[in-house]
Amino acid sequence: QRVAVFKDIASALCYLHTGASQVVLHRNIKASNVMLDGNLQGYLGDFWMSSFGNRGSTFNAPVRSIGYIAFEQILTGTSTRTDVYAFGAFMLEVTCGRR
Repeated sequence: QRVAVFKDIASALCYLHTGASQVVLHRNIKASNVMLDGNLQGYLGDFWMSSFGNRGSTFNAPVRSIGYIAFEQILTGTSTRTDVYAFGAFMLEVTCGRR
């Protein structure tokens, strides 16, 4: 069931980064921002820190969830790569059952 949730969130992230007319950077991917419905389908929520941009652009706005920040984000700002890093940290947390 966890793998299905991972696929749901990965699909949402793929759409945000490549499917929309503008790139949407979530910038706050973490376990507490993933919601499940009654069928255990995963949804990505809490978009209040999100940013819109052009493909390949970076943003210097801060991210609040320290454990999910990619090292390069401190130096270069947020990008689709930092969202993917946070998604990987989320998967590790869910798989291992600890933060």
